[in-house]
Amino acid sequence: MLRLLLIFTLTLNSQVFLGQNIDSIINRIKSVREVHYERINMGGRSEQFENYELLKKKASIQVLLKLQVDTNSIIACYAGWGLIAKGYKDLPSILSQYLDNDKTVITFQGCIKYPDRLSEIFYHRYRRGIKTNKLLRDKTLRKMNIIILYHKNAYERLYKYAFRYGEFDKSHNNQIENLAFIYNSESAKQYLLNWYNQHPQEILKSESCKFLIDESNSITSLPLLYNLVSTIISYKDPIQIEKMTSLLRNNNLWCAEEIKFLKLLEDSNIKL
Repeated sequence: MLRLLLIFTLTLNSQVFLGQNIDSIINRIKSVREVHYERINMGGRSEQFENYELLKKKASIQVLLKLQVDTNSIIACYAGWGLIAKGYKDLPSILSQYLDNDKTVITFQGCIKYPDRLSEIFYHRYRRGIKTNKLLRDKTLRKMNIIILYHKNAYERLYKYAFRYGEFDKSHNNQIENLAFIYNSESAKQYLLNWYNQHPQEILKSESCKFLIDESNSITSLPLLYNLVSTIISYKDPIQIEKMTSLLRNNNLWCAEEIKFLKLLEDSNIKL
């Protein structure tokens, strides 16, 4: 009985001590007011980063989940890093939470201090832990990229990374077109341009046609160009047809199949 009481007392004391340790670490992190990476200035190791390492070591996943939604942005940021390091299974939900209430913090890496959003910092922290040849196959990153695609608070820098490090099947094209043509995302436009060059026979919507005409110098697929011309003719929009003919006058790509293109134009009574 005495032995059990001693074990209980030691366990309780260790838990209290651990809790005090975590509180002390949190207070030290808060006092710096910046997110430091491992090396700062001329390559010296950051004490703030060492504080994060201690927090990661001592805090459980449950504690980190609570800290990740802390009102202090520095603590929230480092808690997200800790969840990544501990292999938390639902990291995409953490990205979504950051986007729900995104905040900006000052990051310090090397000799550079820069304002970054929590969502972007978290995304890169996870992405940099993946080998380059496994990026497209990583299921967690794929889920993060889809969250970025649809979240109302996502922004151009995140779109850029999602399209760079991810692949999307055709079922997401409507949303990508919304980002490109309604929200004017340059990253979404570039993705669509590359996608249509690789899938030249896909049905083109009116907005896609207008976009492709404006980006005609970047069309590298002859079948896509033919599909574009054919689709524009079918829409019978005089303004777009005039743009199309101007495109053909200034783009020599179609000359490789000149007879085929000229017949398409002649059948619709269109002259260059």
